[in-house]
Amino acid sequence: MTVDSGRRPDAGSRTGGTLRRIMVGVDGSPAGRAALLAARTEAAADGLGVIAVHVRRGLSPVEALGATFAGAAGGCWLDCRDDGELTAWLDCVQTLETAGLRWQFLVREGEPARALRAVAEEYPVRSIHLAARPRPWWARGFHHCPARALESYAGCPVHVAAYSTG
Repeated sequence: MTVDSGRRPDAGSRTGGTLRRIMVGVDGSPAGRAALLAARTEAAADGLGVIAVHVRRGLSPVEALGATFAGAAGGCWLDCRDDGELTAWLDCVQTLETAGLRWQFLVREGEPARALRAVAEEYPVRSIHLAARPRPWWARGFHHCPARALESYAGCPVHVAAYSTG
């Protein structure tokens, strides 16, 4: 799914060989909003367009089977997933639209680092903004940060906006 701000058709085109857009990963969380604000600051300062990307993790075969048999509980999980997407889009409207920036909202399915990499390859960008949330030491081994994975093969700078609830 792609939603464009509709302001100008050049929302991220190349002009004179210069990349005219940046990418930001959004998920509707406070950490995602921190990355969105950092992207807005860069875009506004340099007159760039913004591509906001929301990645929905697809259902694993076990989750799909469980959702089929779970009835209302499975439907509730899918509704919560859609609520996250809607929240991410509303964050973009409130942050980017009110700043008068050109922007697009893309939704992709899959593993976040791979999905973000595919978008960066499809739409060449000047920089990428992502959020990082501090995790307890025991959770760090289970969670693989998309920013670290993306840094290793992105052809542009990856900025990580640190966010803490404390």
